[in-house]
Amino acid sequence: MKEAISDPKAPQNEREERTPKKVLAANKRPLAFLAISVACLLLHHVLLRAMAHGHVAHVLLGAGNAPPPASAAAVAITLLVIRLLTVIVVPGLLLAAAAEIVAYLLVGPTREASDDPLA
Repeated sequence: MKEAISDPKAPQNEREERTPKKVLAANKRPLAFLAISVACLLLHHVLLRAMAHGHVAHVLLGAGNAPPPASAAAVAITLLVIRLLTVIVVPGLLLAAAAEIVAYLLVGPTREASDDPLA
């Protein structure tokens, strides 16, 4: 037991091991969650502006009983899917990322950093 304490390779303080490179390597998954969340929010904003600028709702309603134009329908369906993801998935991703970062700060790394981006 005394040998383990006097080992010069043993870290003197656990905080010494936290270099920026190791911190980023250990937090790849929360950073990926944040990137996906930001991308969904930005895409939602862009699609909402495109629909407002292109008067997509007026085009869809103006079609009446005829099939609506493909471009207006595609924008509307894409916005519907992105809005669903933004409302349901993004808050969960943000909370999961925050929980992992807080756990890392309180407990430290629980495993060695790997090359897999989402491991």
